[in-house]
Amino acid sequence: TNSTETWTDSAMVSAAVFTLTKVCTGATLGGTVSSPIPGATLWYQITYSNTGSDSGNNVYIYDELDTTVVLFTDTTSGSATGWTFYYSSLLSPAPGFGTMSGDWTAGAPAIASNVRWVKWDKAMVGDTEDNLTLGYKVIIK
Repeated sequence: TNSTETWTDSAMVSAAVFTLTKVCTGATLGGTVSSPIPGATLWYQITYSNTGSDSGNNVYIYDELDTTVVLFTDTTSGSATGWTFYYSSLLSPAPGFGTMSGDWTAGAPAIASNVRWVKWDKAMVGDTEDNLTLGYKVIIK
């Protein structure tokens, strides 16, 4: 006899999907956000959202500082919680979660003028984390 078998299978795919924006939100000591002067402090804000259907694990966000600025030591601003702040003085640090074999150092830098990159890590970013911010300040040379 001949028989016909039909197999039906289904899969549910869940994934974290992130959106990021970075803006300069303010300036002090003269000038404006669009035209700051040396010695002015600029605030940068990174806004992120997980628009996916699942949490993201070992998430990291990093940003290169312009060569015309120095990191201001107060780097803990923003509405997001649970992130660890890192910095690097290397030209091209390895991207990734954690210290990446010493390319990144956690906490505030002892010598902020050597910092070229900033980074935040979080072990799990939930699927409900929407429009949260991380921030840092720089001083124009």
